[in-house]
Amino acid sequence: MFTLPIYEQKMGMKLGQYLPNENNPCKRETKYIDEGVFKKIEMTFKHQIGVLMEDVQHKLDIVVEGQGMLADKLERTGDDLKEEIQKVNQRLTMAEANLSKKMVS
Repeated sequence: MFTLPIYEQKMGMKLGQYLPNENNPCKRETKYIDEGVFKKIEMTFKHQIGVLMEDVQHKLDIVVEGQGMLADKLERTGDDLKEEIQKVNQRLTMAEANLSKKMVS
């Protein structure tokens, strides 16, 4: 039989305290649970940890998706900016050529 002390919050107990014996409050007594109950507690705990891990993974997936969207938008903005700079360079080249013609004439 597997033994594990049981602590009851309603008694205001802290970790490491023993439950008092009903007949003699000064005598320490440890209560035990059987292996079947322990296995149920363990399975519940594993289930809760699994649910928590799924939730964290879902949130992480959302963050990764958002980062991907931001990277795409930044790339598109960079491409648009390059196009605009190229247009300005063409206009400056044309203006310089016109100015050169006027100065030669």
